[in-house]
Amino acid sequence: MKMRATGMSIKDMHRYSQLQRMGDETLPNRVEMLKALREQVEAHISELNENMRLICYKIEIYSEMIEEQEKHKRRIK
Repeated sequence: MKMRATGMSIKDMHRYSQLQRMGDETLPNRVEMLKALREQVEAHISELNENMRLICYKIEIYSEMIEEQEKHKRRIK
């Protein structure tokens, strides 16, 4: 698993690696770390989705404004 790509902090990556080296008895600790990371990633995805909605909204509004401007220019000619 590419932990850095998930947004896991360097500190947590070191801790996770230590736990891995300690063996299977640390599986519950690793699961808890991964659950916490999942929550962080889900929150980030939610934030990105909200940003995407805003971007799409602005594209739609601006596109409508451009279309109205072009209609107005055609009427004036």
